[in-house]
This record gives sequence, structure tokens and C-alpha cells, in this order.
Amino acid sequence: MALVLALVYWLYLDQTVTQEKSVYVTIQKDVHAQDALVSLKAQSLSLRVPNNYTISKVLDNRTGKVFNRKVLLTFRGPGGILRHLETNPSFFADIPESNAPEYDVTIKLRSIKSTKVELSGYLKSMDPPELRVHLVQINSFELSITPERIRILYPEEDREEWAKRIFPGSIKIQPSSVTLSGSRNLLATITPETPIFQLDLRSLPARWKKRMEQGGGNDRFKETFHLKILPAFSSLRMNRESIDADLEVAPPADFFPKGSQVYYSIPIRVNWGPLQGKESLFRVDNKGQIQIKSYNAKLSRLLQQQGEEWVRKNIEARVQLDELDAQESRSKEYFRKLQPEFTCWDHRFVTGRDLEIILKSPIFIKSKS
Repeated sequence: MALVLALVYWLYLDQTVTQEKSVYVTIQKDVHAQDALVSLKAQSLSLRVPNNYTISKVLDNRTGKVFNRKVLLTFRGPGGILRHLETNPSFFADIPESNAPEYDVTIKLRSIKSTKVELSGYLKSMDPPELRVHLVQINSFELSITPERIRILYPEEDREEWAKRIFPGSIKIQPSSVTLSGSRNLLATITPETPIFQLDLRSLPARWKKRMEQGGGNDRFKETFHLKILPAFSSLRMNRESIDADLEVAPPADFFPKGSQVYYSIPIRVNWGPLQGKESLFRVDNKGQIQIKSYNAKLSRLLQQQGEEWVRKNIEARVQLDELDAQESRSKEYFRKLQPEFTCWDHRFVTGRDLEIILKSPIFIKSKS
């Protein structure tokens, strides 16, 4: 009986005796004032802003420095009341409206309320003691998500090769446009060439390895990634929860020709252009040696089976000659390196996506005299 009474007395003390407890809460920015309390994140301090404003920064009012840590809230009260802290409640502070383009508001202890009404009267301190919130009016910006808007993060190992295995023209973005809302000053920094999003492809080697282990074959395969907004624009809001990037991943490059044959030999076609009629004065190398890097399993099979025959029918190399400086063209020792343009006439395969043509022998134009 004494044990039961002792237990009851202990429970009574636990419920009624004054205690002190602290919790760390994460700052949740840009929650609109009309949002229901149930939408607030657990164990967070939500700064609820007027509809047409956004928070550009939160500062520690003591130091004036940007505050990006958790806030420590300390409560003092009966144990029975403080037990609500164990349910991970939410806290919020309503920011008053203003007509100014931008303004500051100080968040003090008395500004903070709890979704658990019982707790609000027992909040005794916060660290930092005050937060200064800077707000700016929201503007909206309709943005088409073009390749220029996306910064691609390739795997660090074999970065250049992975960049060639992802053909930019094959990337499909859904949705293709979004509405961005945020600070007028920040939106004004966006030009037609400004990258806004990041496409992180650093997990591709692991995905490729898993595919091969599962017998996925050496053909192209499709993967979906989510675009993330770049840190510089993280304060902007989007009217979409997520943006998907669907892309094709090519197999590792296969080099041709193979075996004892080192190169393919192809003719060099010359477009004399403004030098038409002066062909007798110059000599242009009429043959070139190339290698082909194939990123397409079907093309690799063709090159394996037909090799030189397929190259002769489908790969063309052409040099375009420009107007020469008058003094240079009269020089008896005129000598210049040329860069041919390659065309693949088999339209099933696109240069830059399915194959890369590598010139292994330089092409020159020389004076004949």
C-alpha cells in the first residue's frame, strides 16, 4: 500500500512541480499567414508572412549576422504542461503587414505562439533573444526551362566522358515552364542565360553499375532526375512541387576501328569558296585518317560488321576555305592547318549523340610554289 501511495505522490509531483525543459526548433520561412496551423512542420518555428511578401534573410539581432541555425526555446512550468513538448509541437510568429517595398520586423519572445495552446504561457527564453527578419515584396516571373537555365553536375570521375554520354538534346523537362515568385531585386538579376536550376547526375555511375548487374544490356537507357533550384535562388518560390528531367544515358564509348587497323582513311572534300579559280596555286591534303567513338550499340555492331565500307558510304569530311590575306596568298611558303567538318549521312545516328569523329592526321593547305 505504501508503495502505491508513493507512486501516486510521485506522479502528482511530476505533474505539478515546476520544471524547466528546452527544445531546438528549425526556422520555417515564408509560411503564409492564412495557412492552417496543421500545415506547419513539427518542431519548427514558422514565420508567417503577409501574402505579397517573402523573407529575404533572418538575422541574429545581437550580432546583425545571418542566422541559419536552430532556435533554442526554453520553457518553465508544471511537468504535466511541459509534457506536451514530447509530442513535437509547432511554433509560429505572425509578421505584421506593411505597404513598404521592404521592411524589417523583430521577433521577440512574446511574438512566439505554440500550436499547443497550453505551452504558450510558459515560454521563458529563446536563444538568440531576438531575430530580425527582412521582408521584401513578391514579384512573379514566368520562366521557360531551357538548357541555358540548367547547370549540370556530372560525376567527378571520367567527367568529360560522362558529359558525352548525356546528349543535351535528349533531356526532356516536365513541366517545361514554371512561375517563380520572390524578391523584385533578385528576379531582376535573371537574364536569358542565367542558370536557375541544378541537374545533379553524380549518381549515374552507381545507376549504370546496378543496371549492368541486373542484365540491362549495353543499349541506351532512360533515367529521371529532379531539378533543384540553385542556392543563389533558394529564396524564390515555385508554383510546382517538383520539376523532372528525363534523359537518355548512352553506353560507354566503343572505339573503332579495332584490331590491327589503326584508322579509317576518308577523302577530304574542298569547298574553295572565295579562292575559286586559285586552285592551281595551292595544295590541300586530300585524305584524312579518323577514329570513331560510338555511343550507340547498333552503330557499334554496324562498325564491327561493315567497318570501312560503312564509313566510306556515310562519313564525309569537308574543309571550307576562307579568303586569304593578299600578302599571305602571294607567299611562296604559305602554310595553314585546316579543321574539317564531318557529316554522318546515316540519319539514324547523330554526331555528338551517337558518335564522335576524331581526326588523327592534320589537314593542311600549302602553296604549290
